[in-house]
Amino acid sequence: KDSDGENRLVYDEGRAGFTTFDYTSGKSYTGGSDGGGDESVNRWYDGTKFSTSYYFANHFPKEQIAPTSFNFFLGMNDLVGSKTIDEIIANVKVMLDDIISYNNTLKISVCSPQLRWGVDYNEQKRFMQFAIALEELCKTYNNVVYVPLIICMDSTNNYNMTDVTINS
Repeated sequence: KDSDGENRLVYDEGRAGFTTFDYTSGKSYTGGSDGGGDESVNRWYDGTKFSTSYYFANHFPKEQIAPTSFNFFLGMNDLVGSKTIDEIIANVKVMLDDIISYNNTLKISVCSPQLRWGVDYNEQKRFMQFAIALEELCKTYNNVVYVPLIICMDSTNNYNMTDVTINS
């Protein structure tokens, strides 16, 4: 249930290997189906641009109540590619602006990506630079909250596993 007491389904539009540039360029998804139909379709692309109104008109179940919140969980796909941090931030801004222009009452959270296993110093630095730039972008909006998941990353131990005896 949401804060209004309405039962709502949670929709995950994430696509393995996709980047913000893929969503905004109309790239087809070729990674298989998540049960939502023809996954080769980029559900957010109206033929010319990233479009929230297109998504809700064509790919969101008509019987479902419209969402009250929108959560961006940004992965690392953009960061490990050839795009600069400024280019990635500009693209995230395009997506946020479009979502807000569709419904400026949505509660939006933007989560930084977490580092992956075994990254070197340069990749850690790039992720931190991106996280800082993403936080600064989010501050420019009234209804966007930044969630710094990157701070949960132990950059020294990188999630090394150890056996720990616990009292059951």
